[in-house]
Amino acid sequence: MENIRHLFAIVLLLVNASFIAAQNVGVEEYHQENGLPTDLIKAFEIDSAGYLWVATDGGIVHFEGNEFVAVGNIERASNYYKNLLFTKKFGFLAASDDGLISISLKDHSYTASYTRKLLGFSSWPDLRYAKTLYEASDSSIWIATNLRVAQLTMDTILTYELPANCHTNNYVRNHMFFELASVVYVMSQNGSLFKTNSLSGELELLDWKFAGIEVFALQLIENNQVLVGVQNGLVLLEFDSSGTIILTKDLGFPYSVSAIEPASDGVLYLGTWSHGLFKAKFLQNQLNYEHIALSEQKTINDILIDKQNQLWLATNFGVTLLRNLDFKPAFTDYTKFYIQDMEAVDGKLYFTDGWRVAGFNTQNKTLHTVFSQWKYLIHQFIIKNNDLWVATDDGRIIVINKGVPLLEHDFSAKGGAITELILGKDGLVWFIQNRKKPTVVSFSSFFEETEYVIPLPDGERLRMLKIADDGTLYLGASGIQSYLWRFNPIANIFENVSEPIKEIKNAVFEVNDIEFHRSNYLVLGTSEGIWKYSPLEIKQFNLGEMNQEQVTSVAIDSQDRIWFGNSNGLILWDSTFTITFNNYDGIPSKTNSFRNLHIDEFGQIWMGTNLGMVEGTIKETYKCTPKPKIRHIENEYRILYPDEHNSFLINTPIQISFSNSHYPAKYVSFEYRLVNSDNEHWVAVQRNSRSIVLTNLPEGSYMLQLRAKGKGFYNWSEPEIYEFTIYKKWYQKVWVLTLIYIGVVVALIIYLRFIRKKSEWERKKLEAIISQRTQDLKEQNEELTQLNSNLKSAKDEAEAAIKSKDRFFSILAHDLKSPFNTLIGFSQLLVNNRNDISEAEMQQFLEEMLQTSENTYKLLQNLLDWARSQTGVLQMDRKQIVLKPFINEVLATITATANQKDIGLLVEVPDTLEIYADKSIMATVFRNLVLNAIKFSYPHNVVKVKAELVDELWAEIIVIDNGVGIEKDILPYLFSLDKNVSSLGTAQEKGTGLGLILCKEFVEKSGGSIKVESKPGIGSTFVIRLPRRNFD
Repeated sequence: MENIRHLFAIVLLLVNASFIAAQNVGVEEYHQENGLPTDLIKAFEIDSAGYLWVATDGGIVHFEGNEFVAVGNIERASNYYKNLLFTKKFGFLAASDDGLISISLKDHSYTASYTRKLLGFSSWPDLRYAKTLYEASDSSIWIATNLRVAQLTMDTILTYELPANCHTNNYVRNHMFFELASVVYVMSQNGSLFKTNSLSGELELLDWKFAGIEVFALQLIENNQVLVGVQNGLVLLEFDSSGTIILTKDLGFPYSVSAIEPASDGVLYLGTWSHGLFKAKFLQNQLNYEHIALSEQKTINDILIDKQNQLWLATNFGVTLLRNLDFKPAFTDYTKFYIQDMEAVDGKLYFTDGWRVAGFNTQNKTLHTVFSQWKYLIHQFIIKNNDLWVATDDGRIIVINKGVPLLEHDFSAKGGAITELILGKDGLVWFIQNRKKPTVVSFSSFFEETEYVIPLPDGERLRMLKIADDGTLYLGASGIQSYLWRFNPIANIFENVSEPIKEIKNAVFEVNDIEFHRSNYLVLGTSEGIWKYSPLEIKQFNLGEMNQEQVTSVAIDSQDRIWFGNSNGLILWDSTFTITFNNYDGIPSKTNSFRNLHIDEFGQIWMGTNLGMVEGTIKETYKCTPKPKIRHIENEYRILYPDEHNSFLINTPIQISFSNSHYPAKYVSFEYRLVNSDNEHWVAVQRNSRSIVLTNLPEGSYMLQLRAKGKGFYNWSEPEIYEFTIYKKWYQKVWVLTLIYIGVVVALIIYLRFIRKKSEWERKKLEAIISQRTQDLKEQNEELTQLNSNLKSAKDEAEAAIKSKDRFFSILAHDLKSPFNTLIGFSQLLVNNRNDISEAEMQQFLEEMLQTSENTYKLLQNLLDWARSQTGVLQMDRKQIVLKPFINEVLATITATANQKDIGLLVEVPDTLEIYADKSIMATVFRNLVLNAIKFSYPHNVVKVKAELVDELWAEIIVIDNGVGIEKDILPYLFSLDKNVSSLGTAQEKGTGLGLILCKEFVEKSGGSIKVESKPGIGSTFVIRLPRRNFD
């Protein structure tokens, strides 16, 4: 019997389902991997902003667009929630296994708490295992548990005990409510119907036909009618004005109904426990319904229609969203092949998939086959005088009447496929055929053929033909100078009316389709976007990134909006923004066949694709997208909220997270702009991103505007506004920086004055040194002459002794007399200018004389040491020497010499670098090398002294000058007595050439080495390598 019932229901469904349009929905599913705490979903609710709330067996979550955010549960409380309700007086309530729960926003997070604690009532009934919540017209809340029902008001809570036979342990449903004439009725889970009496606090049992059958759903509809979803179907209850049952009717629905949700226009959605979702409607007191195929085998616990008129299903397998699609495949039972051509004639839409031609009556929605065959491919067709003319891929035109071919015109000998076929206003048939030369052919009613060879540039081709409302024939072609032609019937020629195109990105420019705008211009769909053509002007419509996309077809709707197809799908452009329709919107393929886009008189748009026909309804107005919500702001590890004006330090990144209640969120676009900034244009947010990062904002106050746009026929939302300030720290302020700048300038002026006074004193000192040095040089020359004479007279007696004496006296002349001359110069200055020297200057002179005397003493000691080395009795006191102070000390003895030639001394020595050597001997070596560099350097040059760490064992001291350099043939004798390599300095200074010999001898006795690199005219570099510590 049950099988017969189901069979009858199916037959009834097939007969009466015509009230429902073909299903046109898309499916989005959300599971635990998407953030749900569990896939067991029990109930939904939508808040005032349009956000979805979900009750699950794992707690409550709210859907922030693309993220499920959990509500903080009560500690040690149950996570099993069965129902949700936004109320007028009690806020957001939830029914759980622990009773009645209130959900509230605290510290920017939603948390749960027991309602009884918030209300503070002195007594509270046991409301555990609450499953149903209902708000009556007086704003009281009715709660159903397994054992009783309760009525909550602002003052008290009343309980109504149910009879024992009405108690239930069903884990999803218990008892349900509805209201008639301000009286609340209770339908128990076992089918008992009660009328409540608030005065007596009792329930009045009502008799009805289906009492005792399990009830899972209940919904009050119009005219005092109540739908009851029972174990074996759907029952209609009707009451009179006094609340008496006057009709009980089994509606013949074959499945157990678990949820009922009314929609607009009398449509009902019925959820079942195991057969998914059904769409139903009463027609002539008969329930007509159809199954929504995308919901099969789903257990539906709740149904909700959101503010976008989309269906949400709470199932045991997660959340399912059935979203409305703007387009749907058409005639899928007829064809799913590539649509070759489409024509609208006398209220009928004709199309061909290459094998058949079908006609669709747009008024009575009937489809019939005009012609069918499988021998050749139909490229194009026209309807002429009730005859069907088809153009084939092998170059033939066949005339067909009532499905029977009557005439055939074979043009295959002249070319290949006929790619375009149209009917002119004058009855002429025009077509384009692939021939050696670009040719358009006209065909009269008397089958007279006229050919028009189009003078296209080499490589260009003919694309399409289009007849304007006034009968003008246009020809679309390729080439930037040959893309558009117009037929002149008087001259019987095609005239090139292509206007010059200034800027194109691609090498090829083709006109693929033409549409005629009511403002007397042509809309061209080309290989490079959409163009507006009028005499003397052609201009590209600004489609942004789509400017370079190939457009396959064009249509214009009644509001002058342009529709076109490209590789992204079907595009609507209303002169301000574009809307893209693709697979998400119900279009099975983004491949739109050429010139196959049509808008009929009923506002339906038809498109041919490679997967068949597509139908959509054009909406004249756009819906408003919900305003986005700013969730929080992150800045330097701080989490802030938009409910107050925030301030951020300059040059710190600001990340603003946001959401939107338009679902599915992944297809929502966002834009933002900053008011009071240098650039206030709208900036697109990266797709699927729900945050923006602001950086490098200058100091000041800002207003961020954030807006959202749903996909399809949606406008941009009103902007969400967030105001904030960028500030600087006190030391970054302009006035602070100004004071610092003034201070620096003042300090610089004082320093420059000090330097000028010091320079004057240095100049006087230098003049005294120069005078003394001149005298020293004269005396040195006289002594050297005398020494050479003495050495020559004693040469034959003891050559070895002579050489030793030569060395000794050279050292005396080279190293000893210079400091003595300095002492003499300062002494003379003190004697001759005593009254002109201040006490401070005198103190400085005396200190320098003392320092020179001490250095001279050390020099004498070094010379004695050298003398000992010649006799083999030299004693060396080697120890660790910190190089930087040591070098500075030595340079102090020869600074005057450098200043005399205006030569700078540059020291580059690490502070902590050390060597292991005899300090006095190394002072002699270093002093000789630097004096030698000064001697052969030009005035105004710089002698550089460097020290470097070689490795753990060795260090190097480097003396570099940019002087005259040393000839290559002299370098081998530089440290030898075998040949005299002495030469005059740049100031004609004389030398013995023995200083370098002394350096080499002392360095080698210290365990090191010395080498030289030099180029004439460039300068010389002496490198001393010495141990860093005692190798012993």
